[in-house]
Amino acid sequence: MADICDEAATIEQEHLDRAVSAARNAPFDPGVPGVCGDCGDESPRLVKGSCARCRDLAEREPRRW
Repeated sequence: MADICDEAATIEQEHLDRAVSAARNAPFDPGVPGVCGDCGDESPRLVKGSCARCRDLAEREPRRW
């Protein structure tokens, strides 16, 4: 007979399995190399014209330029 800790571990593992599966099946934009449209720096991977640094900044705060 499983106790509450065993049941919690089972639920946690099922949740983790679903999350990993969803992440594997999520669409991924591989990007392209080029010059960032926001900062003008050369980048090996641009997604929608922006480098990783500019995309991160855009998520954290509104653009000022």
